[in-house]
Amino acid sequence: MAVSNPTRQPSYRLHRPSGQAVVTIDRKDRYLGKFGSPESRVRYERLISEWMAGKPAIPPADPGQGLTVAELGVAYLRHAEGYFLKDGKPTSELKNVKAALRGLRGLYAALPARELSPLKLKAVRDKWIEAGLARTNCNRHTRCVVRIYAWAVENELVAADVWQALKAVKALAEGRSVARETAPVVAVDDATTEATLVHMDATAAAMVRLQLLLACRPGEICTMRPSDIDRREAVWLYRPEHHKTEHRGKERVIPIGPRAQLLLAPILPAFAG
Repeated sequence: MAVSNPTRQPSYRLHRPSGQAVVTIDRKDRYLGKFGSPESRVRYERLISEWMAGKPAIPPADPGQGLTVAELGVAYLRHAEGYFLKDGKPTSELKNVKAALRGLRGLYAALPARELSPLKLKAVRDKWIEAGLARTNCNRHTRCVVRIYAWAVENELVAADVWQALKAVKALAEGRSVARETAPVVAVDDATTEATLVHMDATAAAMVRLQLLLACRPGEICTMRPSDIDRREAVWLYRPEHHKTEHRGKERVIPIGPRAQLLLAPILPAFAG
């Protein structure tokens, strides 16, 4: 049996007699499944991550059973931590992914990933409902689990029919489930807005009025720069450097009419930072 070197990362190797991948950690061989398979690579990464974190290496599940739900979750989270980033910072979607995975592991961590079914997914959703999550959050987490399985199919970790079956789970409809409903988010009324504006400095008040006129997001006002505004025509065009749908290849253009121009022109230098 090989002996692991504590100063060097244990290597992913072929065990020739069995054709399996193997890694030696703490003087013990851990068999990972068929050498070169995606499942064996995921198991290797999980064991190495635990080893580097100083945690005891937990033997992977029986390779003949395929990846477990917990192992699939580890693999997807590694992907998500590199994917759901904007300007080098995690987006809110990463938080949703972690919440969905916690619920999934809570019931089915040891279950072979290929055995997750619509009824099992609905059982996880029932636990979210029992925990007091709002209906919209239950639906969001359920969609996230389905997306995780879509990624698993793309990377040949589970068969496509598992993902297709999970897609059959319908979203909870408003007023037709026991899930908690949340109060709708409504616009602040004009009287409250006007009463607040008098307590702001001139620049902040102008930013609020601009947002009302342009119907754009607060972040698009706060990050506005003169270089982002095309002022060659009667109606100016503001193209934010970053916006919510840029990862889909879409362009965001916000027209700035005469009233908004009057508010914006005096304070353009303040947005230049």
